[in-house]
Amino acid sequence: MNKICPKCNGNLIETVIEDLHIENEQTTVQTDEVLKCENCDYSIMNGSFPMVIAVRDENTLLVQVSQTHAQILDIRDKVVFPAMYADAILSKGYWEEPERNYNVETLLAEARPAGFSEEKPNIFKFATGELTQDAFLKWLLSWAHPDFQYTEPTLHAAGKDLLGELFNLHGVPLPYVHDLRIELQHKKIDLLIKVNDQYVILIEDKTFTSNHSDQLVKYMTYASEAFSDYTILPVYFKIADQSHYKSVTAAGFKPFRRTRLLNFLHRHQQVGHPLFEDYASYINEIEDKVQAYRTTSPATWSGEAWQGFYQELQQHMSGNWGYVPNARGGFWGFWWGVEGSDHYYLLEQDKLRAKMNTKSYPDINPEEYAVKLVKNELPITLKKPNTIRKGKDITLAGNERYLEFDDQGMVDVKRTAEVLSAMK
Repeated sequence: MNKICPKCNGNLIETVIEDLHIENEQTTVQTDEVLKCENCDYSIMNGSFPMVIAVRDENTLLVQVSQTHAQILDIRDKVVFPAMYADAILSKGYWEEPERNYNVETLLAEARPAGFSEEKPNIFKFATGELTQDAFLKWLLSWAHPDFQYTEPTLHAAGKDLLGELFNLHGVPLPYVHDLRIELQHKKIDLLIKVNDQYVILIEDKTFTSNHSDQLVKYMTYASEAFSDYTILPVYFKIADQSHYKSVTAAGFKPFRRTRLLNFLHRHQQVGHPLFEDYASYINEIEDKVQAYRTTSPATWSGEAWQGFYQELQQHMSGNWGYVPNARGGFWGFWWGVEGSDHYYLLEQDKLRAKMNTKSYPDINPEEYAVKLVKNELPITLKKPNTIRKGKDITLAGNERYLEFDDQGMVDVKRTAEVLSAMK
């Protein structure tokens, strides 16, 4: 029976590669059996390999692919380098024994060969900051001016439609535009748009950060005084996600979220301009990463996929989520309190932890509290660590597994939420 390529489902054909090795004037020929896809670039050494034999850091693995050869695999960037003699790579140092198991065949299948790129270069992947998006929004919205109606009809239509979306966000119909002026970084406001000397649109543009330091309130205070004769339409333009928008709406801003942006981009697929296409591709890729939790194993989830999972979890239970920094690099977490209790729960991605803020409860003995907690009858059994470390937010107990799965092996978010909500 033919083996199947994990990348394209093509047949893997057995072949032999030869490697000439010269040492001390002695020439030897090393041969290795290889399974090579007949359709794509995927190939793998035949036999009991591959296996991870060493790690340099959390992203760099050394994968043994034959008796003598190994490949360096970067799991963050999903890049695999050409096979070399394993001893030669290990002799360079900086390698340690792996401390956990890896699904190495899947990781290799998802990686691309070093120097090979399946995607065309995209400016928005190189310049990911908010200033880049500010410039793009000004560029696109500028096409809404009636002067450009016949210059580039599709871009004019897209720019006008996006301007209309900003008005519609506030329940205001788009007026006939005869005057349109757009400023970048006006009094630190990302975009300030004047329409017909009647409307002022404030855009606070966020990519992967969130609002802070009452900045939105300050912008509204300034605009209300400086443009008292205008109707002010504040917009919080956000392409990534955040746990909630309470402070945004409290400041008078309307969130313009990625879902709305995707619908707009979909309506204007015919624009054809490379800059517009690059932006659409970039936003769609973010969405694909966020939605990956629906169709992939949690073991492969990126930070974006965890955010997607947490957002759906919020639809079934109360809680907040966000990035939790720590000495090991941090993680995306989801947390919620328990009514009538002094502890709270934290999801450290695929792990469940019962936590306590010791500053809020200085008189409680954590050891005694943890012992009582693990004795409770709960839908998920908690285990107390051997030692409870001191700190502000301490771990009382936990479980390495809490996710519920459906018949297809995908995470059942609703069922997971039901179980977590029952934790007391």
